[in-house]
Order: sequence, then structure tokens, then C-alpha cells
Amino acid sequence: MGTRAPCCSARRCSHCWSPFAFAVGEGEPVEGGERNPNNNRTQAYQEETEIIGEINASKGRKGGYVTRQSNTSTGANAGGGAIYGCRAQGAGTGAGSEPCLRANNLSSGLAFEFDSNGTLGGTITVGAGGREEKPFTTNATGVATGLNADEVDGLDAQEIAVAGNLFARVNANGTGTGGRGATAAARSSEGVYTVTFEGDVSGCAYQATQTSTENPGTISAQLTASTKNQVTVRTFDESEDPFVDDPATPTVETAPNPDANGNQPADRAFHLTVTC
Repeated sequence: MGTRAPCCSARRCSHCWSPFAFAVGEGEPVEGGERNPNNNRTQAYQEETEIIGEINASKGRKGGYVTRQSNTSTGANAGGGAIYGCRAQGAGTGAGSEPCLRANNLSSGLAFEFDSNGTLGGTITVGAGGREEKPFTTNATGVATGLNADEVDGLDAQEIAVAGNLFARVNANGTGTGGRGATAAARSSEGVYTVTFEGDVSGCAYQATQTSTENPGTISAQLTASTKNQVTVRTFDESEDPFVDDPATPTVETAPNPDANGNQPADRAFHLTVTC
């Protein structure tokens, strides 16, 4: 501790102290505005520095905490309230190592709260980033209220399920009869249709089926050239053998078969499924 100096003034004589620096180290007071201890590693603390209090919670502007660190600087260059650094390695307390920061509630209340008036609560940076780095882990499997953990590209789980299973029902004349994700259907020529979807389906798989069971035929589907949201569907009439068997030699076929139509384009109603 410093020693009392001669009276500074008649009014404050008994309260004046010398400007001598505090001795800082194990068992010594902490000196504000300085490194505690100094850069001499031999004086580094060897024991935990504990600050213990018994303070009730408070709804007031202040109170309720054993310590409070606050930086009142403002503006674009305003500083932070606290920073904690360490040289920790390993997977944390459960693995026999210590993290740089731990909030341990010995009762059943919250262990931490983060509160920001901005539009971004904070960031978690891990290594160089990428798929191998994890922002955090948890043993909790309940729903995190407001976290939107089931959202991908702004879609929730139900919307993702819908977006990944698109379909269209189309009449033989090209008019649509409903579906999911399809916005339009049109017939451009005999047996040729275009189905338009509301999103990009260029990386999806297409499966089309004629809906007639009495006069079935073949059908094909592919992404419409130079588009990302349209699928071209081609329908054909029933596939028949264009040849007939020779009556004398059934294994030998002769032409023509008057009943065969050669699998020609034909207007057919169909269902189109797009799986992404």
C-alpha cells in the first residue's frame, strides 16, 4: 500500500496519498490501468483469483452481479467490455481440459444470456471455417425456440419437403389439373408439352407417366433446353410391333402390320414428378 503524503490542502490533508505504485503479485492488490502482474513471468499468478459475493438479483439498472465490467466509450471506435484469452487445448471440461470461458450455474437457472440491440447477435469463428469445423455441440435434443434450426435457404422442414417433391397433372390438351410447384403447362405440338415450375429444377430428376390404363403408351421427360425451370414431356401412342409373323414360319416376321402405328407422337394426359 502507498503511504500517506503531506497534506495536499487544508481541506483534504487526511485523505492524501503518495503516488507510489502498488506492489502487484500473488497476494497483492490489483492495480488499475496496468498489467497484473507485469511482464515478468516469474511474478505470474499461480493460484486462482477469486472474487466472491452474496448479492441478490435485481431488476434495476445495476445490481445483482458480483462484478460488472462496462466500457462507456461510444461511436464507431467504441471498445468492448471484456476479453478472455488462454492457451487451452482439448475438448473442454468434460475431456479434462479447461475452456477460455465457462459459465457454470450450480442451480437450475440459465448459465448465460447474450443481449444485443443490433440486428446481429454475434459471430462464432472456428479455425479456417468449412464443413469440418463445428460452431458448438450440445447433448440437448429439444427444439430451440426461435432458432429456426430446421431452415435451409429460408425454407423450413415442411417447405423443404414440398420443394423436393414437385409434381404436375396435365390433360391431353395441355391444360394443368393441379400439382405442387408447377405454375403452368402448355401443349406445343402433337404429343409435346412444356411444364413450368416456380423454381430451379435443373438439378432434379424427372419421371412422367401416362394416366390412361386402357390405351397406354410411352413417355419421356427432360429439362427444356436453355431453361432451368421448365420440363419438356413427349407422349406417344401404344407401342406395337410394326411387323407380323409369317403364318408358315411364326419366327419369321414380315411387313407391314396394318394395325401397327410405329409408336407415333400422340396427345396423352400424364403425371410429371420432379424430385430434387
